[in-house]
Amino acid sequence: MSNGVLRDLTIKEVALTNLIAAGLTARDIAHTSSAYNSTEAARKAIEHLLRKTGAGHRLQLTAWATAAKIVPGPVRESKALACAPKIPPRMLEILQGWTDGLATEEIRHGLGTAQDSMETYIRTLQVHLDVDCPEQAVVVAILASLVHVALPGAPLPAALGSAP
Repeated sequence: MSNGVLRDLTIKEVALTNLIAAGLTARDIAHTSSAYNSTEAARKAIEHLLRKTGAGHRLQLTAWATAAKIVPGPVRESKALACAPKIPPRMLEILQGWTDGLATEEIRHGLGTAQDSMETYIRTLQVHLDVDCPEQAVVVAILASLVHVALPGAPLPAALGSAP
């Protein structure tokens, strides 16, 4: 999501981005927002937003929007923002994978982890970050500087940019 795309988001798209970052499903959005009259309308709006921004999925969109300050913070206070928790390396890999655009299943395969173990990692990660959903875990992880977010169109860090 380049700065140009961010500037091009409409007020309705910014509001939708914040609902996504809060962990709301298309069904939840349709029930809580007067902007969408059905689950299908909300689902299509989410798909359009992902295409427009180039985000691979909801978690990457949440990461980009948080880094760009479109998402101002978690939906409820998180103790993890007052005192950054020690997150085990595997859980940091999950968070970083999400912000890099990897789907949970891709991360699971990369870690060589069973499905039930991955679910346990995600639940434990949410406990460590004092949140209720993966989207909010991403928000808190970014605000607590636990992961690095590379916005598309941003220059590469010097160490990466000098590679042949």
